[in-house]
Amino acid sequence: MKLGARLLKQLILEVLDEGKQERKWVKLQPEEEQESWLSAEQQGLKLSDLAWIKKVRGGEPIEDIIGDVLYFRKQDIQKKLKDNGFETNLSTKHYKSVTDLRRLLMDTQEADDLDSKDDNALQDSNQVQTLGKVGKWSILMPITQKGSIACDISTKDTTWCTTKSKGQNLFYSYVGRKDEDIILFYVMDYSRTPNLTGKDADARLSIGFLNGQPVLRGQSGGLSVNAENNGVTEAGLRAYLGSDYDRIMSILQDKANEVGTDHPAKLMFKKAAQNPRLLKKLVKDYKPEEKLDFYNQVLEQEDISPGVLLFLSRDESIEIRQIVAKNPSTPPEALLVLSKDEAIIIRRIVAENPNTPIQVLLDLSKDNVVGVRSSVAKNPNTPTEVLLVLSKNKDRRTIRKSLAKNPSTPPEALLILSKDADWRIRSWVAENPSTPPEVLLALSKDVDWRIRSWVATSPNTPPEALIALSKDEDWKIRSWVAANTSTPPEALLTLSSDTNRRTRAGVARNPNTPLEVLQVLADDREHYVKDVAELFIRKRGQIAETKILK
Repeated sequence: MKLGARLLKQLILEVLDEGKQERKWVKLQPEEEQESWLSAEQQGLKLSDLAWIKKVRGGEPIEDIIGDVLYFRKQDIQKKLKDNGFETNLSTKHYKSVTDLRRLLMDTQEADDLDSKDDNALQDSNQVQTLGKVGKWSILMPITQKGSIACDISTKDTTWCTTKSKGQNLFYSYVGRKDEDIILFYVMDYSRTPNLTGKDADARLSIGFLNGQPVLRGQSGGLSVNAENNGVTEAGLRAYLGSDYDRIMSILQDKANEVGTDHPAKLMFKKAAQNPRLLKKLVKDYKPEEKLDFYNQVLEQEDISPGVLLFLSRDESIEIRQIVAKNPSTPPEALLVLSKDEAIIIRRIVAENPNTPIQVLLDLSKDNVVGVRSSVAKNPNTPTEVLLVLSKNKDRRTIRKSLAKNPSTPPEALLILSKDADWRIRSWVAENPSTPPEVLLALSKDVDWRIRSWVATSPNTPPEALIALSKDEDWKIRSWVAANTSTPPEALLTLSSDTNRRTRAGVARNPNTPLEVLQVLADDREHYVKDVAELFIRKRGQIAETKILK
């Protein structure tokens, strides 16, 4: 389809105008930097790119950053970033420093590297550490999955899941775990035939260490196996290695002690927690059980990127989706996805997440499942108008319970709930730190002693309610009023003559009790009350003495 002459002219003018804007911006920069900025503009950087560089460069030369931005702008890189949920425009909101950008580009490249063949991995100390050679045995410690594959160079059909080049490779599921310190060592006789069965099964040995000690249990498919993946015991390993056994095991033990809990492979989980594209590549051939285990390892990392959480929010495993739904760092777009999950438990967890957007909470408040609406009622971020509507739901106790306990529930909703027929709802209202004084005053007259007891202990109960409760017929209520630090002195004076000794002792302990009342209680007929009063008189004297000294 051909462009019209007028449209073509317009497009050309727009491009030229953009160039004019950028050159105008360059002229506004310090004279000594204009040449560098002009070079950046001539290489195709947009005005927004130039402004971003200016904000984040620090003392770094402009020329050192241009290449990173140009690489970021490459069409294939932009597509990869977009496909994996990364921001494709430079802004300080998403990329606060040059380091942030470079780390992202490095991670993108690292994900691509997983699919590329590396014929030099065996000679790369960052992928395989060669610990030496004892007799015919080469002793190796793989650092990366590629390095592990490279170690088993003599066969294409390896039986080890840690050296497979096609299909499920579980190297990182063994080495790098957060909860276990596993090290795999390979002891290889590279002079032996690629046929690793029968008499040649001992030519390739994997010797695993767990928490600094060798694991020689004879477990097939375990950490220590021969080329046929049959388990190796200490006796079997001695038979394989002969006179070289002690020397080889000494080298392995020394290396295990050196590595300790800091195997370099553990970094891969941290990287995977930051890079959804890398994560997808790592588990692409995993079976469901192994994939679940790997994801759990990633989710245990301290810092997980929003892109990874968004990716995992769509996972087939309900266990993974639960973990993501609970995470307070899960981005709003992921919580939106999870709020529509078929599983009720997922929607409930989303409804309680403090990061869930208001609109999502509004939608969930209309969910056809009571439990979901109840979870919305628990969330302190739920809008007050929604909480008020939910408070009028008289046929669902679970919803009213959540509202009565929620410190964000508005006063008008708490007033409604304070008149609930269920005494438990009224008790939770009395316990709620946000319940207004006027509601507590009304509850102080409740016919149920349990409600009055909560009011008697609340620090928010108004003085007039506490005065009224100080004359309650139930001695337990009076004793709780005596212990309440909000109780006014006149009520404490009344309670100091109470017939119940525990109530009088509570008055003696209360810091608001006047000294003259304490002195009267120090002559109480009950030794228990007398001792408590004398103790608190002495404490007040010590406090007063300390203040004088200061």
